[in-house]
Amino acid sequence: MADLKILITGASSKTAEALIKLFKYETGHKLILLSSRINKLKQYEGYDYHRVNSLSFKDIKTLCYDMKPDIIINTAGFTDVDKCEDDRKTAWDLNVTLVEYLASISRVIDSHLITFSSDYVFDGNRGPYIEEDRPNPINFYGKTKHAMENACLSNLNKITVVRTNSIYGYSSTGKVDFIRWVLYKLEQGYGVNIVTSQYCNPTYVEDIAVAVNKIITKKRTGVYHIGGTDWLNRYDIALKTARVFGYDETLIKPVAVAELNQTAKRPVKGGLVTLKAETDLGIKLTSLESGLMALRHQLRDNKFSFVVK
Repeated sequence: MADLKILITGASSKTAEALIKLFKYETGHKLILLSSRINKLKQYEGYDYHRVNSLSFKDIKTLCYDMKPDIIINTAGFTDVDKCEDDRKTAWDLNVTLVEYLASISRVIDSHLITFSSDYVFDGNRGPYIEEDRPNPINFYGKTKHAMENACLSNLNKITVVRTNSIYGYSSTGKVDFIRWVLYKLEQGYGVNIVTSQYCNPTYVEDIAVAVNKIITKKRTGVYHIGGTDWLNRYDIALKTARVFGYDETLIKPVAVAELNQTAKRPVKGGLVTLKAETDLGIKLTSLESGLMALRHQLRDNKFSFVVK
């Protein structure tokens, strides 16, 4: 496949970092990287770096019209589920309005837009879910992602929506996900309360990069589910994390959802069926144990740092 010009928004995100690494070492694609934290990115020769806030729609439009990328990959978003309930305007602007804007831009310059959604578009009554299952979000974060999907899928253009859930993996900037949060608590010797009734199939971030690369090369549009091979509740995920990293499992205490006092309601039986991605894209997705072992090696070889909010 000919080398492409790919623009990535939210380029300091964990997903973007995995994509940049894959594109750098596996392809000859030219990357245009947009982030408000551009100084945090590793600088590769031949790539274009632009300090742009994801809500600066005019600046993004100007760059896209000037650069005319073949592919736009949007990894920006408001992913804090509880904060989405409290700051609905920012959540809507980042998760919906930005993507609507990018869809409009991609239609004008004839580029392929790839953006990300979540299993939180579903109510969690009977997961894991296939691509054709009907969304029914139960929190505001899920509603923003559902609205974004509707805007994309009703757009007569080249658009791919990749749904994921509980993304984990290495981040050079120490961005926290559920597993990294558990590791931080266990490393400090803190007890941690983990709910037993919320199920998902955690997604190794490097699997997302592989899937996106396949979507690009195969020119696929529509909805694809990407997730790990293990469907587990959060408590069991935490226990497996402790075992792989050699931490004290007794620090992990099972609790009911009501004890956590979470602002946003979570799906109980979430998660995603990935058969379509595996067969159509020809990818093999990662088990939780394999992903955790890979993460352990990455953290051993790099500084183990966190951004704890």
